[in-house]
Amino acid sequence: MATLILLLISLWMGVAAEGCPAGCVCSPAVTDCSRAGLRNLPWDIAPQTETLFLSDNQLTSILKGAFRNLTALTFLGVSRNKICPENDTLESLINLLSLDVSENDLQSIPIGFLQAPFKMVWINLAKNQLKTLPDGTFAKLQSLTYLDLSDNSMLLHNNIFEGLARLNTLILSGNRLTTIPSQLFDPTPKLQILDLSNNALTHLPTRLLYHQHNLSDLILNNNRFTQSVLPALRGLRNLRFLYLSGNSISSLPPFPFINLSHLTKLTLSNNSLSKLPDGFLTGLYQLTVLDLSGNSIFWLPRDVFQNNTALEYLYLDRNDFSKMPMLLGLQNVQELKICCCKIHLWPAEVFISHMEDLELLDLSSNFIAEMDFDLLKSNLNLKKVLMTNNPVCSTVSSKLSIVPPVTCI
Repeated sequence: MATLILLLISLWMGVAAEGCPAGCVCSPAVTDCSRAGLRNLPWDIAPQTETLFLSDNQLTSILKGAFRNLTALTFLGVSRNKICPENDTLESLINLLSLDVSENDLQSIPIGFLQAPFKMVWINLAKNQLKTLPDGTFAKLQSLTYLDLSDNSMLLHNNIFEGLARLNTLILSGNRLTTIPSQLFDPTPKLQILDLSNNALTHLPTRLLYHQHNLSDLILNNNRFTQSVLPALRGLRNLRFLYLSGNSISSLPPFPFINLSHLTKLTLSNNSLSKLPDGFLTGLYQLTVLDLSGNSIFWLPRDVFQNNTALEYLYLDRNDFSKMPMLLGLQNVQELKICCCKIHLWPAEVFISHMEDLELLDLSSNFIAEMDFDLLKSNLNLKKVLMTNNPVCSTVSSKLSIVPPVTCI
């Protein structure tokens, strides 16, 4: 049996090695020439190759006709090179589905580079130096569903995404954007995921997302938004994930998210909120994750969570609470974090016994000097109560070892 196995391995290696360039690793459908020190495209790539990795080499150009024998290719990865593509670079790749040209220091893309009738569904152009793209650059890519243009220096215009009627995911993070044309996304009505994070945006045009009825994930983290971003979100009735962390939001109008009835995750961490408006969570009956950490909130309305019984993860850490807030309506919460605040008091009227699913309670790095741990006995699923860096840890440290699940470590 051992002899037979060795024979089969030898036969497989013989097949794999046939048509395998020096320094590469090959199997019948995959040729991996990553980190092979290549300065030119190998001439002896097997014609049956479907996946070709050429990343982390020293390629600067690919001559016309270089891929003429690779008509079976469906994935081409040339990231982390110095390639300057030509109009005919991808000539003959009639079955190409995925293309990774990230991290090539590209400053422009020839108008004909993506003009053939490709079947491509996935393109990564991230981490280049692209500043603008001609009208119709993607117009022939009618099957494209994923496009990553992150970490460039893009200057966007209304026709840049013309023809991308099937686009599902668009990543524009890290482009130093300060403004966005109001009709930019009109050609992409099937967008589900839009990432505009890590830019310098202060507002969104009111009609920018007017046609985005399928949008489910909107990532706006680390911009300069204030509450002025909210009018552009009003029509997003199918939005499920909204990320607004790391902005300059200091106040919100009453009932700010009332039209986003399908929202399940809302992050507002690392803003400048000091209080929450009336009806802050009104209409968000499906909300399961709420992150308000890293603000300046010192008080919560008594009934702020009363109708949000679906909440499972609530993060209130790094705020300015001086006493434990009321937590009515959170019977399904599993994680509750209120660490790194200024809490010194747990009022007698604050109960958590209704949180039957609570598994983690984080009260670390506060000023709690006294606490009745009997308050936790009704929470049968509670696995950990973090009290690290509270005065109570030094005053009752000898008892904590017999009061699980409380820990000061």
